[in-house]
Amino acid sequence: MTIYKTGKLPAQPMDTAIRFGDIFTNLPVPPPVFGHEALMGDQPWNMLGNDEFGNCVWAAAAHDMYLWSLMGGRPRIHITTLDTLLDYGAVTGFQIGDPHTDKGTEMSAAVEYYRTVGIRDSSGNRHSISSYVALNPGDTDQLATAVYLFGAIDIGISISSAQSHQFDQGVPWHSTMNPFTGGHCVPIVGRNSDGNFLCVTWGRLQAITPEFIQKNMDEGYAYLSENIIGLSGLSPENFNQVELTKMLSQLANARTAKVMAEIKKDEYSSKYAAVAAIEPSPAQFEAAFEALRADINNAGYGAFISDETLRPFSDAVAVAVVTAV
Repeated sequence: MTIYKTGKLPAQPMDTAIRFGDIFTNLPVPPPVFGHEALMGDQPWNMLGNDEFGNCVWAAAAHDMYLWSLMGGRPRIHITTLDTLLDYGAVTGFQIGDPHTDKGTEMSAAVEYYRTVGIRDSSGNRHSISSYVALNPGDTDQLATAVYLFGAIDIGISISSAQSHQFDQGVPWHSTMNPFTGGHCVPIVGRNSDGNFLCVTWGRLQAITPEFIQKNMDEGYAYLSENIIGLSGLSPENFNQVELTKMLSQLANARTAKVMAEIKKDEYSSKYAAVAAIEPSPAQFEAAFEALRADINNAGYGAFISDETLRPFSDAVAVAVVTAV
């Protein structure tokens, strides 16, 4: 049995990440079978170094870009193993030839790099995403909707040696009693007639049972990419440029609102820092919430952050203030 490389580090909390459900509501139910993986034809998905290095997060990003370029009616973007390794090194300090630096990648760090820098192609050009939203781990209904709308969604999963064996045997990934050997990042690109999701890993398509994802997924991100806007101005699932721009505006405002809430929380916590925290009363929790909500509303971003999302920030403010009084 071949043992393949992985390279996804444990999921990290992202307090300012926008959740898929915060932005996208009243969405269509995807059909039982969907995906655009057939656009690849006989072009190879390529291993992109993940047989030798723990660069699965970067191989997944390249596979996303492969598919998005084709979905947009363009030739497939050319990204090589060297390109993925250079991006891997830019974020993590990995150096080709030094195995001690091959330590894997946090997906949360990678998605910010995709958005602000973009991944490299073989000509040295950069391809970025416009924005991203976080998915609920293990929520296969939400995952299906996101993949149907955006073509490719990256998820993080825990795998064991059993998945290498299942990959070699050509059978869907499913749960076993084997102990986990590491975290792996794969792009989900569709769903087949057996009801299994399709991912790209180790150079080819691999089926994954919904139950495996429900049990083993610890993070996931949906990306908005203008690469999926075709020559007609429509993405394959009929999002036009105006709708995409509107979504991006919502995401930018929502991200700003969360950053403001984080800043306000830190300001209060620093001002009222104390050694031991005291539990506020319900009325004090509510007063802190109303004060923080007023600050965000007055700044013009109140519509872009829900009460549920704002509560953890205001609760932290209440604890800081009451403890110091």
